[in-house]
Amino acid sequence: MEITGNIIFVGDKVTGEGKRGPWEKQTFVVEYEHGRFPLSISFDTFDTKVIGKLAEGMNVKVEFDIYATEYNGKYYNQFQIWPNGLHCLAPAQQAPAVQPQPAVQPQQSNGLPF
Repeated sequence: MEITGNIIFVGDKVTGEGKRGPWEKQTFVVEYEHGRFPLSISFDTFDTKVIGKLAEGMNVKVEFDIYATEYNGKYYNQFQIWPNGLHCLAPAQQAPAVQPQPAVQPQQSNGLPF
């Protein structure tokens, strides 16, 4: 699967030590358009080329697989990014700033409600 959207959250880098040596990961959330409402998906990346370079507002394309794992009789969904499956696109477009409008001066009152 793949989605294109904007990063709305970037977590802190997390490090640890495993059987194969040290590792690091970073969580980020991508919001994308789907029908009438935007949806978001949380991803974890272990790609050291990407960790520390993600920023909120980045426009990205993410290629990933969805699978479920079982733990103590319960199933949990996982979203696994493909190797080289995170692509940075153009920065997200900011909405133009709204210029304040001058206040409308009330007209002379002639006693009528309109």
